[in-house]
Amino acid sequence: MTVQVEIKAETAAKLQAIAASLRLSLDAYLEKVAELVPLPETLALPETNGQPAATKTPYELAKDFIGAIDSSVPDPDPAARPHDTLLGRLVAEKLKKQGLQLP
Repeated sequence: MTVQVEIKAETAAKLQAIAASLRLSLDAYLEKVAELVPLPETLALPETNGQPAATKTPYELAKDFIGAIDSSVPDPDPAARPHDTLLGRLVAEKLKKQGLQLP
């Protein structure tokens, strides 16, 4: 089944770029992202053959992302602004609270 979802062109471009950098199709990338977000119990996935939907460990959820980016490869555009991510902001805030002066 195919479903269409409307999103801004800029958002679609970002998602496609991230998927491409991970060597995934956009559909595969979005599926992996959806696996990382727990569903509220009211939206839980249906049981399969009388068994509850399988629960994956954090490692199983992230294993395809581990090692996906090779840090030994130089950035093709070092002048480009780094990707702003929630994790990056949280780490920066923690380091700032510990006294590290960030640019």
